[in-house]
Amino acid sequence: MTQVSWQAKYLFSLLVCTMITLCVIALFTMLPGVAKADQCPSLGIGDLVSPSGASAVYLLGPGNKMYYFANPDIFSTWYKDFSSVKKVPANCLDTKGIGGPVPFRAGSRLVKRLNSPYVYAVLPGGQLERIENEDSAKKFYGQNWGQLVRDIADEAWTGYTVTERKLTDFHEGQVVRFQGKVYVVKDGSLHPVTGQLSLNIEKDVRDVNEADLEKLKVEEEVSEDAVVGTPVEQPAQADPYPQCNTNYVCVNNPGYGQQTYGKADDIPAGVSFLSCGECTYNSVTPAPAQ
Repeated sequence: MTQVSWQAKYLFSLLVCTMITLCVIALFTMLPGVAKADQCPSLGIGDLVSPSGASAVYLLGPGNKMYYFANPDIFSTWYKDFSSVKKVPANCLDTKGIGGPVPFRAGSRLVKRLNSPYVYAVLPGGQLERIENEDSAKKFYGQNWGQLVRDIADEAWTGYTVTERKLTDFHEGQVVRFQGKVYVVKDGSLHPVTGQLSLNIEKDVRDVNEADLEKLKVEEEVSEDAVVGTPVEQPAQADPYPQCNTNYVCVNNPGYGQQTYGKADDIPAGVSFLSCGECTYNSVTPAPAQ
């Protein structure tokens, strides 16, 4: 009887262990957001992603980094809806670094740091220019400028750069209504925006005093894509020859001699700098005829 009881307990324990093992395997098989490396989708710069089982949305930017949207309000200034967001297994993002917060689109909102009285206009790249007073705010953002002010928490403030400049004119990226048409301010001029605007851009068109806009020159038309721009811009390439104010440099390329390259060209490795500007080749005097 004792032997039978021992065998029964052994079989029962074995059955329990087997069931637990099968449950664990089933759990990991059905667990959302987990994928093998070769099952992860192909992702590139500009893609919007959200980890499975989470509500956070990230933008994939340069340098293999993810930039996050602190809230839907910021997201809505860049995109009309969430249809382009890709749900991906969370572990597929493990190799991505965190690049920081995405700022509001230029001209879409006014911002202030939490607990600070200063209000700033947002320019491209998260650059901030301080608005000195209420008159300036009304001039550049309309009578309802106060409804555009957003408090930014410290952790999201890193997405902005406070400049020493104060807002003195309509700035890059602003969308305004002038003589019944919609324009975007680019390079200090007004550019008519073609086509039907998305609702998220339409609501950010500013109605200001048209007399203040008349001094701006009207230039060629642009599309809505030019209005929106890019949330995270590619970092500017460092100037390989900062000592030169010219667009071209003269280098010595071993095996080829003197060669002229644009500073933005893909200059081969191993060359040695000779001078700023294009190469000047000494004329060769032909040998006298024999």
